[in-house]
Amino acid sequence: MTGDLLLDWSKFQQGSVSPAKAFEAFSAQLFERWVRREYGDNLQFYALHGVGGDGGVEAFATLADGSVVGLQAKWFPGNLDSSRIKQIWGSITTARTRYPNLVRYVVTMPTNLTLGGPAPKRGARQGKAPKGGVERWQELVDKVTTTYPGLILERWDEQGIRKQLDLVANHELYAAWFSGAFLSLSELHLIWEKARGRLRDRYLPDLHATGAIEEALISDLFEPSWVNSARCDVADAGIQFTKALNIIEDLQRHLALQADSDVARELKDASAVLRAWRLHVDLLDAALRRGPMGDIPDAPDAQPLWILADTLEAERDKALDWHASELMRAPLQRAIKSVTILREVHNAWRAACQPRAVIGPPGGGKTHAGAHAVSMQLSSGTPAIFVAARFVDPFQGLPRILQEVLDRPSWSLRQLLDGLEALAVLSQCTDEATEQPSSFKRTLLVLDGLEESVGWQQWEPLMADLAVECKRHPRLRLLLTMRPETAGRLDLPGEFAVEDVHEDADIALPELFRRYCKHYKVNAHEVPWLGWAVRTPLEIRLIAEEFCGRTLTHDDGLRANVLGLFQRKLRRIEDEARTVAGAKAWSTGLPLLMTVLSAILDLTRNLRSPMVEDHDIIQLVKEKDDEFTAERIRFALQRLVSHGLVDEWQPASRDLIPVWPVYGVATHHLSDFVVAQIAVTNMLPLLRGGQKPGYPTSFVARPEAAILLNDPPIS
Repeated sequence: MTGDLLLDWSKFQQGSVSPAKAFEAFSAQLFERWVRREYGDNLQFYALHGVGGDGGVEAFATLADGSVVGLQAKWFPGNLDSSRIKQIWGSITTARTRYPNLVRYVVTMPTNLTLGGPAPKRGARQGKAPKGGVERWQELVDKVTTTYPGLILERWDEQGIRKQLDLVANHELYAAWFSGAFLSLSELHLIWEKARGRLRDRYLPDLHATGAIEEALISDLFEPSWVNSARCDVADAGIQFTKALNIIEDLQRHLALQADSDVARELKDASAVLRAWRLHVDLLDAALRRGPMGDIPDAPDAQPLWILADTLEAERDKALDWHASELMRAPLQRAIKSVTILREVHNAWRAACQPRAVIGPPGGGKTHAGAHAVSMQLSSGTPAIFVAARFVDPFQGLPRILQEVLDRPSWSLRQLLDGLEALAVLSQCTDEATEQPSSFKRTLLVLDGLEESVGWQQWEPLMADLAVECKRHPRLRLLLTMRPETAGRLDLPGEFAVEDVHEDADIALPELFRRYCKHYKVNAHEVPWLGWAVRTPLEIRLIAEEFCGRTLTHDDGLRANVLGLFQRKLRRIEDEARTVAGAKAWSTGLPLLMTVLSAILDLTRNLRSPMVEDHDIIQLVKEKDDEFTAERIRFALQRLVSHGLVDEWQPASRDLIPVWPVYGVATHHLSDFVVAQIAVTNMLPLLRGGQKPGYPTSFVARPEAAILLNDPPIS
């Protein structure tokens, strides 16, 4: 709330751009919200232009009846003089020429207008009162009314802007722009670099491959390439519907059918459906151009087209010679194909208006896809954030999570999200792309691997909160990733669009395998079939890491599965660690590294944090064997960290109190393997003794680890 106070423009945040450009973005954010609130589903089209504006407006909206409302932002500190009035009038005439149906024109400026002073009693201007901003504005309003009847000129000066900010939905915008702690793209770059460092080899940009998740994100973010391609498909569909409709009308005239015949009714029904789809073409094209604002009706029913196609095929089969239905066959099939394409575009647009949940098995590339999308967004000057769920505590709630990620400890959730929305608007206002400018830039927020949070069940109410906030913030694009078993235990809100990805995530695995082998210098000439045999990107990464700088044999290829690769990797780094330790090495046969991994899992199983300090690990591991000294355990921890099996994280210190590094198992599928390995190790003696082991208690909390027992035996 700003109350009755004037806005303090000395605290207005402009980031790295000019005050005029920042004010344009600020005005556009207010205007965008005003349009959604004022016109709602009556909105047919919306556009925010980048550098230079377009046709006398920074942004404009087209309503269902064809009328247009526009915005012009003017960074005019102080009062209006004749030159400024001339600028505004020039913008109005340009806008009205470009948009003849312009009915409402909002002009924003940072300061209130004042009246002119008293008339001088002496001199050349004796008796003539100087004009102030108020009088000049009124003259402009009168001129607009006379020249363009029906056009309403509306001024949002400081008082008008404050009126918008005083609305409940806009309370936090004031803090986002006037708090003195504006979010910037440079800060988001730094946040990403920190997240990138924690991902280690889970994200290698040079080895990225496009799959189902990337395809979904292209439409979610309204990438210009996708928007243009989809609009071409929509336009072509309109052409096919028109052609089919024309042929049907010709057939109706020349077949001389009885009005009550089945074919006549089917032709009539098909004509109605094609007309409905032609209308939907216009609605869908407008939706693609405006982005995720407003709504579109459900796609029309296309069943009459299939019925007519079957009837025409039957008539053709009965005919002894050429039949008139031949004329209709090809155009109708093309129209039916166009219906399928339009439904895909329709569903993609609807999904882009919802928060998205990507659900897929471990090792399917979910983390890689989310990380790559964030990296690409930031490199193009568009805001994006990557949050690894394993490093946050859902029990703290959304505000605390985002406060820590964005380093804004005093900001509320609304203020944080409004700030991210402001960055997206500012990014679009400063977009200098000329060939394919983005029609609707969005801030991408990726929450990766929900199950890797301790207490991950607490994400359920947070997802419901996020669904509400995403509806309020169309410029915020949320992407959650999780495993199928996690999704099965969480009540995913109906507002989410769900993307189920297969084990291979629809990635071309043979090509990915070739690139990994080249990157890791793996000679795979003896196993040319292996790229087609691997099941997941995870297996490819493990193979490349295991055989880095070596040659893959035929037998190696046959044993290349996740379990075998994890086993080999642990054995190899255990032997390497023992060799590197030199005089401090432990006895052969003592699995120190595996024991450390098991201890981390035991310590974090019932904790709210997935990470623990080394002294807790040392205390537990020392109990397992006398050779496991504190020095050796710390050495083993560092070897596990260097190989990417354990994450080391240095929490930020608070109130001058020192904090120590904490450690956690790097990936959920690795911890699944360790849980399964421990369970089988405990079961084998019972089996050898002829006893029937019970169901491992560790699988109660981690049933997904039990699935690994169906793979080749762990030995």
